[in-house]
Amino acid sequence: MVCNLSKTELIVFGADNIEVTINNCLISSSKMMEALGVLLDNKLTWEYHVYKVIKTFRSKLFSFRYLRQHLPIETTFMVFKSHFVSKLVYCSPAWSVNLSYNLMSKLRSVSLDSLESYSGILTIN
Repeated sequence: MVCNLSKTELIVFGADNIEVTINNCLISSSKMMEALGVLLDNKLTWEYHVYKVIKTFRSKLFSFRYLRQHLPIETTFMVFKSHFVSKLVYCSPAWSVNLSYNLMSKLRSVSLDSLESYSGILTIN
């Protein structure tokens, strides 16, 4: 197997702006990269990933609120699990451990919004 250097990404945790040359191809480190759907940043703050999850939740909430009114409860639950719960728990043991209070609060807020949309009941913060 041959490495495609034009698609190769480099991230160095705890450092900025490292450059590596392989076969006359310069590869510069980046501050963030995506691996298997998880956004990693070079400081492991998980900020990019959390904001991606929040953006995904918010973009689907409006449609979900409308659909919930027209679907049977079993289907609603299946849609809720596949579009919200799965995004929240995917790789969470890796990224949720060292979240800042600010990021955890934002994630909690959007999670409660999605739960409220599912249940149709106002949740208490």
